Amino acid sequence: MKKLLLQMLFLTAYICSDAQGDIRSQILSYNDSTEIMIRNGRQLLVDQTLSGKHQAALKTLNYLKENIDERYAILTPVEELIFSLSTRNFPLFLYNARNFNTLTQSRARMVFHQNMHFELQDYLINEMPFIIEDLDKNSMHEEDKEIIRFYIRYYMAENLEELQASIKRYQKEHPDSEYQYFLNELKSQTLTGRINFNFGYGNEFLDGAIAETFTDRFHVMSMEIDAIINKLYLSIFFSGSISKIQSNIDLPVKDNDVLHSKDEKVSSMKFGLKIGRVLYSKPGFNFYPYLTIGGYEMNSQSSAIRNNNSSVVENTLTSSFMTGVGAAGDIIIKRWQPQGLYNSSGYWFLRPQIGYDRFLSSKAHTNGSDFYFMISTGIGLGSF
Repeated sequence: MKKLLLQMLFLTAYICSDAQGDIRSQILSYNDSTEIMIRNGRQLLVDQTLSGKHQAALKTLNYLKENIDERYAILTPVEELIFSLSTRNFPLFLYNARNFNTLTQSRARMVFHQNMHFELQDYLINEMPFIIEDLDKNSMHEEDKEIIRFYIRYYMAENLEELQASIKRYQKEHPDSEYQYFLNELKSQTLTGRINFNFGYGNEFLDGAIAETFTDRFHVMSMEIDAIINKLYLSIFFSGSISKIQSNIDLPVKDNDVLHSKDEKVSSMKFGLKIGRVLYSKPGFNFYPYLTIGGYEMNSQSSAIRNNNSSVVENTLTSSFMTGVGAAGDIIIKRWQPQGLYNSSGYWFLRPQIGYDRFLSSKAHTNGSDFYFMISTGIGLGSF
């Protein structure tokens, strides 16, 4: 009986393993030899380039392009540039730059594979001084050399604002250049920017009629979302009081029958936009002045309003349009480097800032000004 059970068990295991083997064979039978050649060929290109066998790598690329189904692209346009620069084939680089918008026009299919510029990144950065030296010694026209230099400056992330200006000058001096499409694409990649999100704490000092009506000094907290594009600073902000503010007189609440009594609690609220320009910048620090437009309110926190059962309760005591000026500086505390050369970096920063706002209102108890200083901290993403 035991012998029979063992035979049945072995037979079942054999049938299952044979079925699994059949399934595996069927799956493998769908492998496209074209895709295998492209994957293996791309890896061979990388290996030959890293080992310094540049001519062998060029022969491999030519073989793949001549023998692979023409519907498939071997390299992306960016990879074509990276490969030709890595192998120091400057004429090939210029050909790829001239035809940048049509390199894969007839080859719509791509085989998924790790981007070549990630695999060649360290090699290319280490070899760049020697590539630049070979380029300088090359006998090609200076206008053509400049095209390659533009890409090298971009790849090495050398002051992208200056690079953008250099490309614009080149395009102005050579309006009929056959590299115009490539230069426009490269120029679009030189736009530097970052977005920040931060919270702040500081003090406000009121002056004028509004200071005679309310407590003239108090603590505030703020929230700000801003972006810096090249040197342009744009911000949306909101801040409000967190320490005790009182009114010095009785005040009517706007659009409400409630009277706010003297010495009852009040809260401030400031909101608006900032626009400025970076005047000084170096790694880890930026300084920029800005203009402010927005609104400023004093709102009642009277118990009479809090006890009102209405679903919508108006509690504004004073409100006015404001404009102002200020200055701030961003100081990097910690930076998180990107995984890839073209990825954005993250950072944690401190932002001290100081400013002055003028309340533009002729109404009683509203006119005046506001001086403030604040320390903010936050996180950002992008190029600093």
